[in-house]
Amino acid sequence: MRRDGSAQALIVLADQSTPMLAPFAATADYKQHRRALVEALKSRADTQQNAVRALLDSRGIAYHSYWIANVVLANVDARRRSLIASPSIACASCI
Repeated sequence: MRRDGSAQALIVLADQSTPMLAPFAATADYKQHRRALVEALKSRADTQQNAVRALLDSRGIAYHSYWIANVVLANVDARRRSLIASPSIACASCI
């Protein structure tokens, strides 16, 4: 926590599973699998983080989202910490 009462909050979205991918042909290479996984992770984060990002945007809270881990790092003050509570959030801890 900073002197002004603000802190960085790591917001971990509830869905942390590995996305299911459609089966690939036996001839598919590693890069095809990798690209499909990256696209699935980005798509999941875009969908699941949408409400959190919208809330943070509406409150003027600065943040950075990370698709690879499905988390959002937000700069919050003491008054706004309760705003990041949601059923889709597994946990939100100040770091």
